[in-house]
Amino acid sequence: MKKNAWRLCGLAVFVWGASIARAAVLFQDDVEHGTNGWTLEASGAATSTLWHITDRNASQGGHSWWCASPGRGTYADGSNVVNSLLTSPDIALGAIPAVFAFRESFLTESGIDDCRLLISTNAGAGWQTLSQCRWGSSAGWNLHVLDLTPFTGATIRVRFQFSANSYMNDYAGWFIDDLIAAEKTDADLDGLFDFEEAWWGADPALPDTDGDQLIDGAEA
Repeated sequence: MKKNAWRLCGLAVFVWGASIARAAVLFQDDVEHGTNGWTLEASGAATSTLWHITDRNASQGGHSWWCASPGRGTYADGSNVVNSLLTSPDIALGAIPAVFAFRESFLTESGIDDCRLLISTNAGAGWQTLSQCRWGSSAGWNLHVLDLTPFTGATIRVRFQFSANSYMNDYAGWFIDDLIAAEKTDADLDGLFDFEEAWWGADPALPDTDGDQLIDGAEA
């Protein structure tokens, strides 16, 4: 039984789809049930919020978050300053280290516009960057995974910040879907996290789900 896997940031991460082991999940949003506690705002000199839920493009299901003007189909909002923020509700991390994962698709002006992810551990009073300088074309939907081990035990918020500072803004922008924060537990010690195995329907209690004498982690 081969698995379809990406290895990002040192983690094997599997196709979203099956129900996830609930005990390991700290936060999950497939963008199919409204704003779900997320807040939207424009920052600095920007005048347009731009982030909104759309049915224009989705990783799975029918909806995703999109940072662009739905009427134009791009993030050209009539200004040369775009700085739009999408901020999560509080996510309580426990004593077990966790990861934050999401799917994204973007098309932006390369080297100038920026798809950035930030984190706060003090209810939004201060922010630090987890990932930045992702621009150009993602060539479709990709999975992005970030290790939250340094923030174990904290209550966090994550923020997606899209910024553009030129008049060349006739690009499709940034889509976000299938967001999850989950603990890095491995009940069967097969080298795969429990929530990863649930994505493709394996039993996180069995190290060799298909009985072929290879542990699931070796097949990834």
